[in-house]
Amino acid sequence: MDLSDISVPVLVVRDYIISKYEARFRIHPKLFEDTVASVFKDHGFSVIVTGHSHDGGIDVILTGKDNQEIGVQVKRYKNAIQVEQIRSLAGALVLRNVTDGVFVTTSRFSSVAVKTSEEYQTARIPIRIELLDGNRFYDALKLAQRTVERTVVDATIDHWCGSMVLISRSNYEVTGEC
Repeated sequence: MDLSDISVPVLVVRDYIISKYEARFRIHPKLFEDTVASVFKDHGFSVIVTGHSHDGGIDVILTGKDNQEIGVQVKRYKNAIQVEQIRSLAGALVLRNVTDGVFVTTSRFSSVAVKTSEEYQTARIPIRIELLDGNRFYDALKLAQRTVERTVVDATIDHWCGSMVLISRSNYEVTGEC
C-alpha cells in the first residue's frame, strides 16, 4: 500500500496499520493526522483537523462532552520526541488559550520530554499534556477499530433485516430470519 498517497481512505489506512504497524513510519504526515483525528472521533470527540502547514502547532482540535477544547500535536517520527517539541505544543496551547493538549507520535518520548509534560501540570498556568507514544496510539487505534467493526455490523444488520438474515451482535454468526 502506498501510504504516501493522501487520497487513500482513512479507514483503509487504519486497517492496514493495524495489521502492519511497522508501516506507521511510512505514512504521509497529513494522512497520519487524519488517521489520528478519526481515532479520536471514534472515541467520542468532535474533531477539527487544522491545515497541514501553518497550523500554529496544533494539528487537531478536539471538543469533548464538556465542550472543552483540547489541542493535539501529531508527529510521525522514528526517533524519540524531545523536550523542545513538548515546549512548542505548550506554547501553541497557551496562544490558543487552551489548557489541555495531547501529543501523539508513532515513536516514543524522551525521559526529559515526559518530565517536562509533567512539570507543566504544576506550573503557574497549569497545562495538561497527555503523551500518546506509538504503543499507546496503537492500543487506541485497536479499540477504535472494534467500534468501527461493531458499527459496520450493526448497519449491516439494519440493512439486511428487511430481506435477509439476522447476524448476532455478540458473535456475528447467522442466527435466523429477522
